[in-house]
Amino acid sequence: MRRETPLVLAATALVISTVAEAQLGLGDDTFIQAANQFEFYWDNDVEETVVDDRLDVTVSRGAFTLGGTFLSHSPSDPGRLDPNDFGEQVQGLRKRWLEVQTDDFRARVGDVYATFGRGLILNIFEDQTVDFDNVLDGFYGSADLNDRVTLEVISGTNSLGDEFQTLKGAQASFYLPKNVTVGLEGVWSDSLGTELTGRPGGDRLYGGHAGGSLTEYIDYYGEYVVRDARNFREGGSEPAQGHGGYANVSLYLGQLQLLGEYKDFLRYVTENINPPTAFRSHASTLLNRGSHVANLSFADEKGGLVEALLTVTDQTRIAASYGETVARKGNFPAWEAYGEIEQWFGHSELVLRAAETEETIREGSDDIFFERITYSGTLVHPLNDVLSVDLTVETQEVQEVNKSLQNTRFPLEYRDNVISATLNKSPNMSWAVTVEWSDNPREDRDNWVWGEWNIAVGDRHQLNLAGGQLRGGQLCSGGVCKLVDPFQGVKVEFLTTF
Repeated sequence: MRRETPLVLAATALVISTVAEAQLGLGDDTFIQAANQFEFYWDNDVEETVVDDRLDVTVSRGAFTLGGTFLSHSPSDPGRLDPNDFGEQVQGLRKRWLEVQTDDFRARVGDVYATFGRGLILNIFEDQTVDFDNVLDGFYGSADLNDRVTLEVISGTNSLGDEFQTLKGAQASFYLPKNVTVGLEGVWSDSLGTELTGRPGGDRLYGGHAGGSLTEYIDYYGEYVVRDARNFREGGSEPAQGHGGYANVSLYLGQLQLLGEYKDFLRYVTENINPPTAFRSHASTLLNRGSHVANLSFADEKGGLVEALLTVTDQTRIAASYGETVARKGNFPAWEAYGEIEQWFGHSELVLRAAETEETIREGSDDIFFERITYSGTLVHPLNDVLSVDLTVETQEVQEVNKSLQNTRFPLEYRDNVISATLNKSPNMSWAVTVEWSDNPREDRDNWVWGEWNIAVGDRHQLNLAGGQLRGGQLCSGGVCKLVDPFQGVKVEFLTTF
């Protein structure tokens, strides 16, 4: 739980005071935005419950904005049921900040976020899809020194959980003629020790980036960062330097668009970054669950992605991509070939997908090879002016080989299948059911059924009633992946915006 200071308590009091003032109609330039998310989970398999309520509030007056996130997290046992990964019981203020912003200046104290470049050197952000939040408790500021130069600085320590690091960073961006942007960036990050041990070590990251357009047909971007790891312990040896590199180029050739990405990571494991993956992200359940993104190695990996998007007609679109990564040391390659066609038939949309992926990863002391062949299709079809249906079918054949035992053990082969159907009733209701089944012998069960009823209550409220069984597994979003635990029971969610 965060340490509360007089500044925090004063800020909280100011939020309440300003809200009350706005409700009384005092101050025409006062604006309030708020959203509340209530969630209740009951897992009847482990006989545990969780009630989570998150209230996000911002109050703005002129150049000033005050914000806070209040959290009530009441798990019966967070070790057995904690879908949102909030941990032990929490009641109170989770995040708070005060910000001032003018046309050319911005300063924020409290919980702060920032991304330098494309995130290669610094990426502090929140993604609720995968419950990721590496927010800092500190200061962020940016200033437009003129039309050609912007300066950004950030400092602080990790805001959530026990303090383990302190960070300071700066970025200068230069806007040059001919639509060219150049940036210089640096981040110092130090692990926190104790009075007896002192600081154990840290990272010094230095880099730069450049991007822009070459005519109307080409966009490009490149970034390179050197990692200078430090060991502050007496008599300790200095770690070897590392680096991270990323580049992309986009070509716009009429109906054809081409994209290329490249990455190069060596000894580049740090606490503050979420670099571009240069590997395709998927919304499809089975493709997402088997994505190589979860196994990206910033210690040693290089590779890239090429992608083509062809608009054949207004009704037909084709996409294809190929991504591959390799390591300098060890044999841990991964590649994926993907194809997609989107076709419209009047007001109906049909999307067909196919992919093959292969990768080798280290599990304990063993090297495990995976091959996945996936087919997927989605149909969106209006039944009348009120009703429409969404239907998605997926199937994935998986072969798994333990290379250490491949001479004495047959490969493990199984197939996963998912069917999801949603009936939408305009303007305020939908019903959805997802059925999944598998012949994977490692699973405790061979089928899962999950149903949802979503109701829009007025203009500001959304009620979701759901229940059944969720298989769980890997979930990735924005380059971050998490393992979702299996769930069997009931979920109630109520969203409100003010």
